[in-house]
Amino acid sequence: MGQLNAELNYNVKAELNTTPNAAQPTWSDLGVMMKNISQAINEVLYQASYLSDGGYGSTEVTGGQYTVTLTGDKKVGDPVSDYIFNPDVQYKWGSARKTQLRLVKGTQTIIWNVTLANITDAGGDSNQPNAVTLTIHGNGKPIIGTVADDTSSKLKSLSIGALVLNPAFGNGQYGYTASTSNASDIVTAEAEAVGGVVAIALDGVAVVNGEAAAWALGQNILVITVTNGTNVSTYTVVVTKTA
Repeated sequence: MGQLNAELNYNVKAELNTTPNAAQPTWSDLGVMMKNISQAINEVLYQASYLSDGGYGSTEVTGGQYTVTLTGDKKVGDPVSDYIFNPDVQYKWGSARKTQLRLVKGTQTIIWNVTLANITDAGGDSNQPNAVTLTIHGNGKPIIGTVADDTSSKLKSLSIGALVLNPAFGNGQYGYTASTSNASDIVTAEAEAVGGVVAIALDGVAVVNGEAAAWALGQNILVITVTNGTNVSTYTVVVTKTA
């Protein structure tokens, strides 16, 4: 028998939409702050014993609800950490707790409408990171699809004035941070392939490619989406403006 390859947990990427009210989702990596993920379907079972089966039973799976429990460390400045522990999310109910979760396994994606529950800002020993837990409940049926595995919907280049992107730009790197004291900077993005259409949005408001984006004090979420046919790639830059 040939050697079997195990699926390691860090190869499954879990992302949270940290701008659920924006025109385009901002998929931010939960793995930056979370160290452990536990998934369950919580299946609903229908069990019956029919006369013809001589006392033996049968089971049908008739439904279920997806849940995932995560544990990790609170990290100020990380988009997911700042989103979850924003008072407008952590201390509010109903729609304030609703967003989307995306699981990426190779080129397969599973997207769930979800509710954030049991947000726990746990604290701990004085010389240890603030330990946190979060439970995510799926709402309804997921969307199962694929992500592009070629360059058709990727960026060739991305620049924001003279700002330094962290990490350095690469077309397979989808999340960045940058700092500025400028009031605005020109955002320029070029698609890798002919036919790739670039759209830029700042906190959900469209920005013309090659023109200036105006920064508010604090964090600004810049989303660059490249669409080419059915392939779509999303790049996110968190720009922090200081006084």
